[in-house]
Amino acid sequence: MVLTALEFKHTLLVVKHHRRAIVQVRAVVLIALLALVRRFIILDLYQTTPSVIAALAGAALALGAVFWLVGNHDSRGEDDLQE
Repeated sequence: MVLTALEFKHTLLVVKHHRRAIVQVRAVVLIALLALVRRFIILDLYQTTPSVIAALAGAALALGAVFWLVGNHDSRGEDDLQE
């Protein structure tokens, strides 16, 4: 929970510093991934059904793919600017 709050605070500071009204997608996806990891940590495996675990794993996989795609897109944009 502390990591999620710190990441959210960092996102707000970046938005304030750059004076952008749009929160970066990568930061939002990272916050969502941190929340999912927190959910996995506090999960009781003996009380949780396999379908819930599978749904959480699928959500983590989807968010990971989005995070990778957004990060990949950002690095391509930076390479274009450097040339």
